[in-house]
Amino acid sequence: MNFHRPSAVPKILTAANGKRRRVYSRWATPFELFRELPGCENYLRPHITLAELDRFALSQTDTEAALAMQRAKRKLLPGIQGRIA
Repeated sequence: MNFHRPSAVPKILTAANGKRRRVYSRWATPFELFRELPGCENYLRPHITLAELDRFALSQTDTEAALAMQRAKRKLLPGIQGRIA
């Protein structure tokens, strides 16, 4: 589950002629969208609670998570690039 990288959430508007278009006025992380589902606790594994996921999400800021991702990419990519060539 992605706790820190927001995605655009589309709202589909339908015109009188039936033509549909997407308007992206809201940004949210997949975890935020999951929390909005009715009964979202029912989709979790038995030993995982929503409170635990909240604590995990708050353990890093968005910036800290992005920096950790960049460090992981820099560590991983040189090994992959050598194999592709």
